[in-house]
Amino acid sequence: GENPHQAARLYAEVAGAGPLGGRLLQGKELSYNNILDLDAAWRTVTAFEGPAAVVVKHLSPCGISAAPSLAAAVEAAIAGDPISAYGGVLAVNRPMEEDAVRALGKLFVECVAAPAFGEEARALLAGRRNARLLEMGEASAGGTERELRSVRGGFLVQDIDRGDPRGTEWRVVSKREPSQAEWAALRFAWRAIPTVKSNAILLAAPSGGGFATVGIGSG
Repeated sequence: GENPHQAARLYAEVAGAGPLGGRLLQGKELSYNNILDLDAAWRTVTAFEGPAAVVVKHLSPCGISAAPSLAAAVEAAIAGDPISAYGGVLAVNRPMEEDAVRALGKLFVECVAAPAFGEEARALLAGRRNARLLEMGEASAGGTERELRSVRGGFLVQDIDRGDPRGTEWRVVSKREPSQAEWAALRFAWRAIPTVKSNAILLAAPSGGGFATVGIGSG
């Protein structure tokens, strides 16, 4: 559980399914906190169509990036807050290959979730004995449409926040129209922000040929 004195269980919608529908390739069992962090990271990273990377720690994103290459996205996501990224979980929406693993540098991560892992990437990550590898495989597509929380005497259910819904019409309320680059950064930020809870503030800037967070605040 969240603390040593708390028991915990994971219930799956499909019999025999692994954590989040994936398959644990390396490392010890995922903890309660690991699974929550991985779920938050996976929801965020799969909102992007191009290569993207997300680092989450204690259910809060430390860095989010979308870039032309996965390696650039990983590097930029870590750079968003390299101190907080230590001991977090990393999720990527493309197969993890050697260059993306090298982009991690010496950063310690609890878990890495990816649709798949290349042979060279597996060999490099094998040296990180404390890093768990979660191969999402077929679980990469789709996902749960609603989230459920227990409250005293019942349950709350709501639709998953997917960020900027397709077809949303944006309206300029400032005196100056945003530039094309600012529009692109805003679109990125709006897709990145759902994982940040309660009165969230997210600052994004160009990075690695794409965009990355440079500041994240919640509460």
